[in-house]
Formats: sequence, structure tokens, C-alpha cells
Amino acid sequence: MLEGSTLYNAYRIEQAIADGGMGAVYLAEQLSLSRKVVLKVLKPNFNDEDFIALFLREARINSQINHPNVVSVFDFGRSDEGIAYLAMQCLEGQTLTAIVEAPICRPLL
Repeated sequence: MLEGSTLYNAYRIEQAIADGGMGAVYLAEQLSLSRKVVLKVLKPNFNDEDFIALFLREARINSQINHPNVVSVFDFGRSDEGIAYLAMQCLEGQTLTAIVEAPICRPLL
């Protein structure tokens, strides 16, 4: 876990949001702009160069999309430690799971 660390001298990682087999997602602060971002990072020991190249290619393509229904990509790359990362817009709201599991009809009081 990278919580409490600073990535690429640009992002202070505040808390984990999700964790998977190859990477993790964190809430972070972009220090230069004092704004909240979401960081998707590949785990430090993940060293499949073909997958890392695909991850960075996807980030590059996503960074060129500007649409209200698509999360904005602010930055991507590899840290000095070799960690591939993607910095995205942080959106407040409910998770998809919470929306799907919410009752359709609410009982009358």
C-alpha cells in the first residue's frame, strides 16, 4: 500500500479506494494544484513491460477524450521508482454498486 507516500513528487496518496491483483486505486492530492485526484497505479512488483506499455497507451488515448460522461485523465507516466500511474478526475457520488442495490420503490411512511 502506498498510503501516506508521495508519488512522482506530485501526488500525495491519502487513502486506498480499491485493490486488485495488478494494481490499486487511491484518493490523492495533486500537490501543484491542491486538488483531489484518483490515482490508478500498477503494483510496484508488477513488471510485465507489454502490459505496462498497454496501460500507458490506454492512458494516452483516454487523456485525449473530452466528454461530460467520461472521467478526465490529467496525467500519466512512470514514477522514479518505476510505478506506472494514471491520474484522473475525482468525482463525488455513489458507487455503481450502491445505485444498483438501492431499492426501486421506497416504503410509504
